[in-house]
Order: sequence, then C-alpha cells, then structure tokens
Amino acid sequence: MNSVPSTPLAATSETGICPVCRDDLYNFESPEFAGRQIAIVRPCGHKFHLDCLATWRIDYLTCPVGRTTIEVVEAEILTLPPDWQCQMINAAKVGDIGTIRALLTRGANVDADKTVGNTPMSQATFNEHYDVLLLLTSWGGSDPIGFYRLGELFHCGKHGFPKDLRKAQGCT
Repeated sequence: MNSVPSTPLAATSETGICPVCRDDLYNFESPEFAGRQIAIVRPCGHKFHLDCLATWRIDYLTCPVGRTTIEVVEAEILTLPPDWQCQMINAAKVGDIGTIRALLTRGANVDADKTVGNTPMSQATFNEHYDVLLLLTSWGGSDPIGFYRLGELFHCGKHGFPKDLRKAQGCT
C-alpha cells in the first residue's frame, strides 16, 4: 500500500483527527460525516474512521498509532437521541451552537422535521442568534422565515452582518 505509511503515525486520535487519513473524525461542518462510523481499536483505544482502519488492516495487524496488536475493533455509530427535535429547537432558542453542530453531525434534519415558523432557523431568528442561523443555512435549512430574516440582515447590514445586497437577494 503506497498511501498508508508503514511507520507509527505522529498524530493521535485524541486530537479529533483520524491518524490514517488525517481528516477530522467528527467534522461538524460537513454533512458527509453524518452517521459516519468511528472505529475504536482495543486494547489501546485509539479512534479512526472505520473505512480508514479497514484499509490499514489489509496490510497490518497493529494499531497505526500505538503499534499494539489489534485484538478487537469496536464501531461507534453516531446516532440521534430520541428527543433530538426538541433538543435542536431548544438549542436554537438559546443559541447553543455546539449542541446544534453535534446533532447535525449525527444526521439530524436541519429543519428538525418541524413546520415553517417552528424550525431551528426561525427560532434562531426570533431570538437573534445569528451565528446559529448561518450554521443552519449552511447545512441546507429551508424555513422561508429564517431566510427572509437573514436577507434583511444582509440588506440593512445589521448585527455584525456586512451590507451585501447580492447575498440579501439570494436569501429572499
């Protein structure tokens, strides 16, 4: 394998980076990571993308980081809690961007399966949590109330948003 180094890797999974591909284990900005399986090797406990570890194990029996023999591989699947819709709405109300990122990364629907006007986008808008609003729109939120308010912010240049008529028109 030319793409996989044969020497121990310097980066560890404690940094949140997969030591094999050097990409984020949990990428909070990219929807392609939603529901992605993370492999945990035992006995050392280092974490990798499951696909990356599978590629590594074609040629090696040891952990790419610790070089101990891999006895067991456990898969951690990012799943949603049962009340994820309520958590997402409440996080948008209070501006808890960390919870929203975590839920989106685990595969949550950006609109929380709610009706127009009761989505995380509209809750973030009503409570003036504009960083949350930008995050939700970047993940494909579709509530017209949130988009309209975002357009107003760009049109007027309020609350730290630069005045940008082109962006404002794209939101409405």
